[in-house]
Amino acid sequence: MLRLYTLVGLLVASTVQAAAPGVAVIDLEGLRGVDKGSVRLLNESLLTQLRDSGAFASVIGGSDLGAMLDMETQKQVLGCGDDGCLAEIGGALGVPLMVTGSIGRLGETVFLHLKLLNVDDAEVVGRVQVSIPCESALVAGMRQAVQQLVVTIAPEQSVTAANLTALCGGGLRRPLGQSMMVGGGLILVYSFVQGALSQGRLNAESGDDALIAYGLRTAHADRAALFGWSTAAIGLAFWMVSR
Repeated sequence: MLRLYTLVGLLVASTVQAAAPGVAVIDLEGLRGVDKGSVRLLNESLLTQLRDSGAFASVIGGSDLGAMLDMETQKQVLGCGDDGCLAEIGGALGVPLMVTGSIGRLGETVFLHLKLLNVDDAEVVGRVQVSIPCESALVAGMRQAVQQLVVTIAPEQSVTAANLTALCGGGLRRPLGQSMMVGGGLILVYSFVQGALSQGRLNAESGDDALIAYGLRTAHADRAALFGWSTAAIGLAFWMVSR
């Protein structure tokens, strides 16, 4: 009986493996603002994420392409700029799907584009764009992009929403900024109240001692107001940066 279960398990596994398509991955095109070292690391991350997804029987990329293609075809890969050309490369590799993409920076934001191509029809079956707010979130952004791309051919796969901004520290700066603005506002209220009370006591009292006490309380209220304004301003700056 155990042998029967083992045989059934092997048959099921082989069936799933046969049903899953193979995919070839062309290196990402690095556009403006992203250095070559980062692009190389992201290429490796892309291959790893595609393999770990379990949606593909095989994932070919990087050095694999160089080993499987002749020199003339490798030159053709470098010059490929349209889907039809990429489909021909995929046909030469014997895979039904290909992944290509680009990455570039605009301001502080990195934009990652991935495209899934059906080789037989030379047709794009999936397209994903992910906006990544900082370099610290590049790998998480790649993971999110791959999940969204895989879902187009494997709907049973799940997409895990990632808070990319939190990975950049914005998740800490925003609540900190809000807290500082609230705290600064409360200090300002305190300083205004102290100033009003000092004026009231001066009106109710007389003499040199009353004037000295009034001066001290007023100076204290002024220092509190300055501290409150400064705290609120710094909090506003934190909040604006984290947006």
